[in-house]
Amino acid sequence: MMTAHPSTAWRCMVRPPQPPLLQFLVLVLMLMCAHPDFASATPVNTNAWLSGPAAVWDIIIGTPATETAMKAAAQMDLQAAVQSIDSSAQVVVNGLTSYKSQQGGPAYGANAAFSVTTEKPEEEVLSAVRSSVMTNMDTIFIAAGLDAPITALMAKEPSAMTSVGPVLLPVMGSTYFWYVLLETLASTDEMAVALFMHPLQVDIQSAVDSTVAQFLIEATPSSITVNASSFYVSYTVWAFPEVEVGSGTPDKLKALAMGSRLSQFNSYLESAKDLYPDLQDYRDLFPTAVRPWTPPPGNPFEEESGDTGDTFPVLANNTGDYSLLFSGEAEQWGVVWEKQSEAVSASIEKAIEVKLHRRTFVNRAFVASAETVASDAKQSGGLRVLCRVVQGLTRFSNHTWSPEELASLLLQADYSETQALYASGGSAVEGVAPRQPRAAVIQPTLSAFAGGGSPGSITTATVNYNYSTKLSKEMTGVIVMAALIVGVSLIIIIVTVCCCCLCPNFTRPGLKSKRSSRFSIGNDP
Repeated sequence: MMTAHPSTAWRCMVRPPQPPLLQFLVLVLMLMCAHPDFASATPVNTNAWLSGPAAVWDIIIGTPATETAMKAAAQMDLQAAVQSIDSSAQVVVNGLTSYKSQQGGPAYGANAAFSVTTEKPEEEVLSAVRSSVMTNMDTIFIAAGLDAPITALMAKEPSAMTSVGPVLLPVMGSTYFWYVLLETLASTDEMAVALFMHPLQVDIQSAVDSTVAQFLIEATPSSITVNASSFYVSYTVWAFPEVEVGSGTPDKLKALAMGSRLSQFNSYLESAKDLYPDLQDYRDLFPTAVRPWTPPPGNPFEEESGDTGDTFPVLANNTGDYSLLFSGEAEQWGVVWEKQSEAVSASIEKAIEVKLHRRTFVNRAFVASAETVASDAKQSGGLRVLCRVVQGLTRFSNHTWSPEELASLLLQADYSETQALYASGGSAVEGVAPRQPRAAVIQPTLSAFAGGGSPGSITTATVNYNYSTKLSKEMTGVIVMAALIVGVSLIIIIVTVCCCCLCPNFTRPGLKSKRSSRFSIGNDP
């Protein structure tokens, strides 16, 4: 008898691998993932802050064609930089924008946003980019007229920078020349001003921090100042992140900038002579070599700056006497001089000093005497005034006026207060303060003529050629001391020579005995 058993479904059971087999499979999988064919790099999105004037960047990427060309150049340069640490890396430039206007940072350079397919971390990628040479972008900037290398700065964006402060750097050269040059550049285009400021920025950057690792110089052409003192280069100093800025940092950095020889800027000025035709007529005004300098302190056009004589010590005086003839009736001038001689003198002195005011001189005028002159066939009548003009020379003085130049300037002064006194017939005129007259000697020889004019106006200015220069006590003391030193030195030399020639035995003992023994003749045996 057979017994039937219930049928069951067929099942296939797989035994899990043993521990040694499991370890082997994991090892094989790891090796396959590490192989270049199986590895997949993660894209890194980042950006680099590229150097260069923002105005130039604006122009270069201002049109679609130039923007495309610049992006292609940037992509090649960035890829070459990243491939120096990862040969399989791929770079894609996503955008180029200039930092023309910034809040809380320098308006300088451009932002290059790009993505990198690489296994390297972002820090290594940026380090490679910042140490790389941007050959292709440099070529485009050179074609635009900017001969300076483009680099990736040590910060990701301008907002990470710390302001050290704005600076005005005084530069030598005629203020009229700088005015003409800046007007010419401003009338050309914005690019011309940017190319003018860039070599200044490069020179100052080289003097302050040539590595551009701690401080960045940003030229600010909108704050350029040209006044009676100097041409002032305007720039701002920015500190990179993690750079300590102390209270003495601004002064220290300005002292470094003052030591710059401005070689790049001087080369630019040489090329500007031929680059801008409007400057051809001003070639003689171009400075031989531009250097930072320290202009005279104070401002003569501001009342609060004080008197120039208190600021600049006078080293020497250049003095001359001038005879000024004011037109009018001799009788009326006689009455006016008798009643208001001090007021007339003060009005003349004031008019002359205002006209002769100079930035680096201390000029004074003193009325010594006056006499009435009757008109005749040879000359018109009026009041002849002897005036002594003193040009005080300071250490900043340059080009003392000659007698002929002074005579012409005296005729151009505003003697309206003197004319008002003549018209009043000797009555007091408000605003004319009396001054004490000084003594002088009349020696008229040369006259300058002002032509016609209303009664009481100046007609001639006569110069005497007894033009003397009087030294101050300090200068006289220096000259006397130098003469004494030279005199004593000559006396010592003369005494020494005489002693050597007249007293040879005293000065050189034993010389005579040596010479006699050398030439002595012995007796024959």
